[in-house]
Amino acid sequence: MKPLEILLADSHVIEILYDSWEPVDIDYKRLFGNRSETASKFITKINEWLDSPYIVDDFGTDHLGARKDWRLAYAESNPEVYHFLNTNVLRRNAISKAMFLELLPKSYFGQNKDELVELISRFKARVLSLPNGKYDAWPNVDKKLYVRSLKEDAYKILKFLEGQSQK
Repeated sequence: MKPLEILLADSHVIEILYDSWEPVDIDYKRLFGNRSETASKFITKINEWLDSPYIVDDFGTDHLGARKDWRLAYAESNPEVYHFLNTNVLRRNAISKAMFLELLPKSYFGQNKDELVELISRFKARVLSLPNGKYDAWPNVDKKLYVRSLKEDAYKILKFLEGQSQK
């Protein structure tokens, strides 16, 4: 069985949700010049994060107890499922993957660089504004809304790059 099927059958998993995003067409050569390969790798990471699932379980705020034991049991018994669990965008660590965005302006040669920097600065400020420990105490519904809004902001940045590609 695939990791998704295994987790959907797990009594601790409440739901697994995915977002749907329209593909973005970015002209890497035009916008990033000789750094296009690096920019492409960063944006691939962002797309992977955008496509990652929300895995909602019934452990609530017990991050270091029952949830940790549950995850570690999968690490030993089925590393593929454990890897899939690590893609859960509700994990605070997963949010940090979106910070690849902050590396883009250094390689960007397209128009409106200030606008790109501003979009990314606002995104970064939202991510960094989470006080330590507070996010972990939020109910799942609030985490989903927060992460969804971050994903929307990241997607807007990719759409900005797509728009610059066409100028």
